[in-house]
Amino acid sequence: MRICSPQFSLSPVSNLGGAVYDREILRGLARLGVEIEIPLPEGELYENVSGWHIYPMSRHIRYYYEYNWLFLPRLLKLWRRPGFGLLRIHSPTLGPLGWLFQKITGRPKVAHYHHLENKRTVHIINQAVIQSYDLITTDSHFCVAQLASTHELPREKIMVVYPGVDAKYQPHPKREDLRHALELEGKTTLLYLGVLTPRKNLLFLLDVLALVLEQEPNLALIIGGAGPQESELKAYAQCKGLQQAVIFTGYISEADKVDYYNLADVFVFPSLLEGFGMAVAEAMACGVPVVSSNAASLPEVVGQAGLLASPACIEEFSEQVVRLVRDEALRRRLGEAGRTRVRENFSWEKAARSTLECYQRVARR
Repeated sequence: MRICSPQFSLSPVSNLGGAVYDREILRGLARLGVEIEIPLPEGELYENVSGWHIYPMSRHIRYYYEYNWLFLPRLLKLWRRPGFGLLRIHSPTLGPLGWLFQKITGRPKVAHYHHLENKRTVHIINQAVIQSYDLITTDSHFCVAQLASTHELPREKIMVVYPGVDAKYQPHPKREDLRHALELEGKTTLLYLGVLTPRKNLLFLLDVLALVLEQEPNLALIIGGAGPQESELKAYAQCKGLQQAVIFTGYISEADKVDYYNLADVFVFPSLLEGFGMAVAEAMACGVPVVSSNAASLPEVVGQAGLLASPACIEEFSEQVVRLVRDEALRRRLGEAGRTRVRENFSWEKAARSTLECYQRVARR
C-alpha cells in the first residue's frame, strides 16, 4: 500500500503529543510495509526510515494555513508519479488541501483528529470539509463524541486508535545526581510534565499545591516543560509564596523524560482538554501513581489505575494528592496497576495495525 501524508514536523526529538503520534504511527505503518510519501517543510528534522520518502518543501511565511497551497502542486505530482492510493491529513489546518486534492483526483482521503479546540478558524474549516473525509481516526471515544455532536458525523465514520507508549518508559532507579541538582533529597516529589498553556490548568495546580503544603509541607512540585504561560506561572508561584516549593525546569528533552518520571512520587495532571493525555500514559508506564483531571479523555486513559478529580475543585484535587502522598502502599498498588494498563492497552504496534486496517478498508471501498 502507498499513501501520502503531508506533515508539519516529524522531529525525532519532539515530545509534543501530536508530533509523537504522527511520528510513531508513520514509523509503524512503514514497518508493516506501507510506502509513505511525505512533503515536509525544509529544515525540519526527520529520521531515515525505510518506507518514508521525504520531499522538502518551502516553509510558510506567516501562517500554517499557507501549506494548503504550498503542498498542493507536490501532491498532484506525487499522485501521478509514483502514485498513491490514499491521502492522509494529519491536521485540520490542512483540511482545504485535502478537499481540493480529492476534488481534482477523486482519490479517497482520511484524517486524524486528536480533539476539537475552540478556535474559530479551525472550526470554520472543519464545518466546510469534515463531512468529505472517507474516514476519521482519533485518539479516544471522548473525541468521537466531540466530532459526532459538533459536526453531526455518523459514528461509524470515526474509528478510535489509541496511541502507544514507547518501551523505554518503565521504572528505573532515581538518578541521584538529578535529585541532588534539583535539591529534592528527603522531599516527596510531585511532577507535571507537558507544555505550559492555559488548557493544562497550571494556575489551578499551583492553587492545589498551596493547599497540599498546608497538610504536607515537606514536598516539592516539578513543573517540567516550556510554553507561552511560563512567565505568568512563575509570577503566580511567587505571588502565592510557593517559589521554594516549585521547580520550573524549562523544556525537558525526549531523552530526559524517563529520568524525570522516575524521579516523581506522584504525577499530577489537571488538564482541561486532552484528546488522549500522552504524559499520563508515560508516567503510568514508569510505575508512577497518577492524580489526573476527570475531564475529556483522561478517564479513558487512567481507568481504575489512578485517582481522578475535578479540574475545577481545588479541595477535591488536593485531597487526592494528599491521599497518595500519605499512603505508600496505595502509591505502589496504583503504580503497578498503571504499568499493567499501559502494557495491555497502549501499544504503537497495535495502533499501527489498527490504522492500517482502517486505511485498507477505505482503499477497498
